Amino acid sequence: MSIPATRESDGRIIGGHEAKMHSHPYMVSLQLNFWFLRTHICGGSLISDNWIITASHCITGSWLIDWLNIDAVAGTHDVDFHEPGTQIIRIVQRTPHPDYAGGVGPHDIGLLKTQYSFTLSKQIQPIRLPETFNVNDKIALAGWGVYTTILFLPILPNKLQEVIMEYLPYEECYNALEKIIEETGESNALVKNSNLCTGPISGGVAACSGDSGGPLVQYLNEETYYPVLIGITSWGISPCGEAGAPTVYTNVSNYIGFINNITQLSTT
Repeated sequence: MSIPATRESDGRIIGGHEAKMHSHPYMVSLQLNFWFLRTHICGGSLISDNWIITASHCITGSWLIDWLNIDAVAGTHDVDFHEPGTQIIRIVQRTPHPDYAGGVGPHDIGLLKTQYSFTLSKQIQPIRLPETFNVNDKIALAGWGVYTTILFLPILPNKLQEVIMEYLPYEECYNALEKIIEETGESNALVKNSNLCTGPISGGVAACSGDSGGPLVQYLNEETYYPVLIGITSWGISPCGEAGAPTVYTNVSNYIGFINNITQLSTT
């Protein structure tokens, strides 16, 4: 979600590159299903064999999204060509956070339950959730969102993209957003604890709609280098990648109680 010189819930990777095949096995493409046609709308992250975490704005607030079925596509690198091992399962339960008020704002997190469990494999694996909020400098974003424009037309990749991001402390992010929106008269929607941010605010690297709901990942342990889900792509400034414009995510560590309450994963 991105905002024209303000905020908007469009997610796209700017300044990234094609990811290595199946280097993000928790990555899910959420696709609207109309008859036999599917279209990618958002990213998501597998947190068990039948639960997916994404942004609330990806699963509610639009009559089209409310009306059509959503399928979860896991184990694929190319959203236009499903290689062997790809699994597609219907979403049967959508749970946006009860305090999410729609649009740009806090609590932009939701949970999806699939009709059947995914068969876990090398290319389909759940990601770990954070125990505490402790961000290091090894963070990355992945997604199939818009990565450039030609003659003002958005260009979406069919193959998964990724980019290394720079963590931006809350105060720096808040002040950067204040400078951008001060001329619009809008309020600053950034909420401490609920959100976290990435830069660089020098521009050129950003997430902004196909990436919405997708994972911001931190890599821990120098020996095993395992990924932990720390953020969910929520909103940014349009046009994406502009100097001075951070990208805003939902801080997953702030919602562990909500996640456990809905999924009951902590008790299984």
